[in-house]
Amino acid sequence: MPVFPPLLIPDAPPPISEGRWHGLDLLRGVAMMMGVYLHGALAYMFARPTWAVHDVSRSTFFDLTVAAIHGFRMQLFFVLAGFFARLVAERRGVGGLLRQRAARIGLPFFVGMLTLIPITLAVWFWACRVTGESLPPKPSGGFDLPTTHLWFLEYLLVFYAGVGLFSALGKIPGLGGLTSAWDFLLTRLIRSRWKVLILPFCTMPFLLGGPAVGEVERVGESFWPGLRGLGYFGFYFLLGWLLHRRRECLDGVRRFRGWHAALALVGFGVFLVCADLYYRRGVTGMKLVVVGGAGMEIYAWSMTFLLMGLSLTTLSGYRAWARYLADASYWFYLAHLPLVIALQAVAWRWSAHAVVKAAFVVGVSSLVLWVSYHWCVRRTFVGKILNGRRAT
Repeated sequence: MPVFPPLLIPDAPPPISEGRWHGLDLLRGVAMMMGVYLHGALAYMFARPTWAVHDVSRSTFFDLTVAAIHGFRMQLFFVLAGFFARLVAERRGVGGLLRQRAARIGLPFFVGMLTLIPITLAVWFWACRVTGESLPPKPSGGFDLPTTHLWFLEYLLVFYAGVGLFSALGKIPGLGGLTSAWDFLLTRLIRSRWKVLILPFCTMPFLLGGPAVGEVERVGESFWPGLRGLGYFGFYFLLGWLLHRRRECLDGVRRFRGWHAALALVGFGVFLVCADLYYRRGVTGMKLVVVGGAGMEIYAWSMTFLLMGLSLTTLSGYRAWARYLADASYWFYLAHLPLVIALQAVAWRWSAHAVVKAAFVVGVSSLVLWVSYHWCVRRTFVGKILNGRRAT
């Protein structure tokens, strides 16, 4: 049974062996682990995002590195999530994909909402009292709880449900042609050598109504995901799905890395200029939002293809340490946030440079997360739920 019903373009044999995909899986894990640094650095930026701790010790270094990581990390993650979702669907069928993801994504999200989110909110409120920060706004009412850092799990569940729905619709007479036409158009797009310049203008419109330059929405603040955010990250997920179905396109991803790097620098520079005008000088207007959003998306897509290309060429084949890191990254991201915020509040009273404090927060957090993963998670039922049989 094909994953999707009739398609205009027949599947081509993959020119890249599955061993090359270990590098992409490691890249997915690294993208998740970057969240520990990202959240650890937020307290030491000159910019003041919504956060529990804003330290008096600050450095422009953290503004730049947070912007650089935040500009591509989750976009890259959703491309890789779509890629590996299609891999599972090819092996087990769409039903097998949905069952597996219900266990590995749905169950951790449900348990996390009952345990991790209350713990995170309690630590957040305590940190606000310690540092004198304003408490976050209360939910608007009803079942509107924040998902904080677990928002991406909820988005993934929506996308997997969309895969199941799309597969079912393709079996309805008259609708299979529509799915095939959509597949044909996107396949032509990802085969084009100009995709790094075309794709940004497919996703940039989602940013036009966002809360700030280069932002699609304030993810994690509400249990109910926004349609704009679902459309934005869903496009990245869909392109990852098609990259696996059209694995011959990965040969093109491995090439033109210098081109991707140059575009990434240009896009990031344009975004930084627009962000500086917006945040520090109070400049507003649709032109600034459009230019800044275009720069951000050029940066995001260029970095996505750049890092995927490097992973495919330099990290092919199985490596035990890479497998371990990829498995551990899921636990690191799920459990890190209350620990990071608590350590930021502890270090808030210290008279030390921002780099020293950030190194303490990120270093101690990573050590505690590694010890807890290695001894309490990896070979337990929790590790089996998160990573399957590979962790046992």
